[in-house]
Amino acid sequence: MNLYLYLPPTSSHPKGIGTGLIFGQVLRYRCLSTHQCDADKKIREFYQRLLARGHSPDTLSPLFLKAERNAKAYLTRSHKDHEALKKARQRTPLTRCSSICDTILMTHLPNKSKAYGGRMQLIQ
Repeated sequence: MNLYLYLPPTSSHPKGIGTGLIFGQVLRYRCLSTHQCDADKKIREFYQRLLARGHSPDTLSPLFLKAERNAKAYLTRSHKDHEALKKARQRTPLTRCSSICDTILMTHLPNKSKAYGGRMQLIQ
């Protein structure tokens, strides 16, 4: 019996969910294993479980190859490279213009605005 409830190939989830699952698991096994042969064994078991779930080898094989390349690239980067990538991915946080929000809220909810001393407190 297949007790590993990975997404079946007929799932209506976006394709990237399955790809992310494979990439994440392969990287996880590579990071957690001290010996490469242990990681190889776990990755083979994962592959077999996905096959048992109904995925085809034609679909899985290229994803596992890409996941292996991705894991190798990730694990060979230096700490400095990781930090540079993190910084490049950071986004500027969105801020709310409280004066405009206060004006709108006070015109539509005048009784509540008085309860806060004439100034609405916005939940962040």
